Amino acid sequence: MPWPRPLREAVSTPVNAAGVVAADEPSEVEDATWERMLAVNLTGTMRMCRGAIPLLRAAGGGSIVNVASVAAFNATPGSASYAPSKAGVVAYTPEGSR
Repeated sequence: MPWPRPLREAVSTPVNAAGVVAADEPSEVEDATWERMLAVNLTGTMRMCRGAIPLLRAAGGGSIVNVASVAAFNATPGSASYAPSKAGVVAYTPEGSR
């Protein structure tokens, strides 16, 4: 979906800070919870980057800030779907800078 014209002209540093969290254990995580974590936390990050990168390139550069979580590196009990979704953000972020 194209961004509105005023936004296209003003984008310089978009920030991906949206996210959801759920308390779940590996043996009990439900498919719907897993899918929601990935959809919001990881796919949402990718979609915003996908939309912003062409705008930043056209403007001559800029930065994108992707907010992950310490859970991506040091998962705590009860973060069976949240931690992997944020680890995906960490892994994806360098790809967006190419």
